[in-house]
Amino acid sequence: MVLTSWVRLETQLKHVFTTHVVIIRTAIAGNAEGRFGGHTDTPLSPRGRRQAEATAQALASEKFDAIYSSDLPRAIETANPLARLTGAPLETTDALRERSVGVMEGLTFEEAAEQTSGTIPSVAQA
Repeated sequence: MVLTSWVRLETQLKHVFTTHVVIIRTAIAGNAEGRFGGHTDTPLSPRGRRQAEATAQALASEKFDAIYSSDLPRAIETANPLARLTGAPLETTDALRERSVGVMEGLTFEEAAEQTSGTIPSVAQA
């Protein structure tokens, strides 16, 4: 059973191979409720913590020069187990943040549709 998605991308530059592993973040508390996250400090759910640990265990034997994460607490919480197991430094940056959804952050899709009075029609289908 795959608990977290991860992708390995390899590129060749001047006969040097670089491997990039991209880990898609794990479940957060608002996911089950259908809420917008954005930049809101939404914590990982218990399932998300288990997914982060399982992913770290699966990748523990890999060598990482660095691990890069969004500076949002849920992203750091996802990356920390891998950094701990591999000893790779964890670098955080706001450049990797999810997109902000402004006034809709923390709202359910239905609440956002009601509050925007139909000005954002795609919200209802989000």
